[in-house]
Amino acid sequence: YPPARLGTRAHVRSSIVTHGTIVNGTVERSVLFPGVVVEEGAVVRDSIVMGESWIGPRAELDRCILDKRVHVGRGARIGTGEALRPNRACPEHLSTGITIVGKAARVPEGLVVGRNVRVAPDMVEEDFPRGEVACGDVLEREGQSAHGETGS
Repeated sequence: YPPARLGTRAHVRSSIVTHGTIVNGTVERSVLFPGVVVEEGAVVRDSIVMGESWIGPRAELDRCILDKRVHVGRGARIGTGEALRPNRACPEHLSTGITIVGKAARVPEGLVVGRNVRVAPDMVEEDFPRGEVACGDVLEREGQSAHGETGS
């Protein structure tokens, strides 16, 4: 990867931005792995974003962990609201307000995702509900178990 590139309107504070990243938005108290792109107007706060992920214009991440190659659509908001409800599938691990998005998931434009949510790997736009995902939910593709395994 080439060196990290910060756009003229980028704001990066208390973060680790690795080689190959392109930041045109705001990154605060976060870690961006190689090849991450944060588009203009996007905000990444208190999050870990793994390699080759794309954060669309005006998208917002707050207290999230995104696996590699995640695509966050324009204006999507992940990690919103109060962390009052733990995750229904694994409350012992997801009860502090962190939202997890699995590898290669494609979060649709404008979707609002609450806290303590777990999004399975390889989800595509059509797999997500319209509008909003409540705190503590688990999103997985049809035929996929809570641990990401596919049915026979």
